[in-house]
Amino acid sequence: MDRYETIPKSVELQVLHDYWNGLRGDRRMPPRSEFYPEDLPGALLPNILLVEVSHDPLRFYYRVMGSAIATLLGEDWTGKYVDEIKAVNEKVLQQYIDTVATAAPSLYSNEYHKFDKSVGYKRLLNYERLWLPLSSDDNTVDFLLGGTSVKAVELPPSK
Repeated sequence: MDRYETIPKSVELQVLHDYWNGLRGDRRMPPRSEFYPEDLPGALLPNILLVEVSHDPLRFYYRVMGSAIATLLGEDWTGKYVDEIKAVNEKVLQQYIDTVATAAPSLYSNEYHKFDKSVGYKRLLNYERLWLPLSSDDNTVDFLLGGTSVKAVELPPSK
């Protein structure tokens, strides 16, 4: 079985990728039943997503949204379907779809503009997102395990 060559830039996401790869062994994807959040370093947990994948029709349900991600977005999407959330970016939704279609890890760099009350203006946040597929039958993706690494970029207030 080939090893996937997705190499995250951030150390935290590399740790998550290595953990997933260890669970996977010689399979294409490990099952959700073998993933235990408590096995991950504590610093990673606030940046984790666990999304259940339903097929026919294809839908995505947030089982877990880490507290750091919820804080970044200003709301917690745990217990909601992606198509019920107006704030979901279509580009990000397509990343979910693409990861399910390839049944392989995927790594994306995204930008997010958010008003930061602490500085009184919008900040640009660059983040790296790693999606790792989980499958109960090693064929169909049942869950997506995601990790996020965020870096704030300072923008001066607009005049």
